[in-house]
Amino acid sequence: MKTTFVNQEVIAGIGNCYSDEICFEASIKPVRKFPELESSEFQALFHGMKTVFHRAIEAGGYMDNPLFKNDQKTGGYDKQCRVYDREGEPCFRCQSTLVKEMVSSRKMFYCPNCQR
Repeated sequence: MKTTFVNQEVIAGIGNCYSDEICFEASIKPVRKFPELESSEFQALFHGMKTVFHRAIEAGGYMDNPLFKNDQKTGGYDKQCRVYDREGEPCFRCQSTLVKEMVSSRKMFYCPNCQR
């Protein structure tokens, strides 16, 4: 799923961070393939997208640079990430240690206990 999510021809706007966060919200491991998913897992992904994007919009998104001078909101979602860039930290749900792997030359963060 990771490589499909970050493909801008499939769904624009989902990059490394959001793809990992969406999969965490849906309790699905990012290396799973879409044809393997059950109907309930697709519903969980859709709900995960809505939840993550709502949080990200409220927090100013996941961007490195401010949009304008004295912009204090842009990039605020970085501090709210549940898995992205949190390798070795405890999972918010189960306290297991979060893992980082590489998939198609991209960083992937997930909880090996919560995401199957």
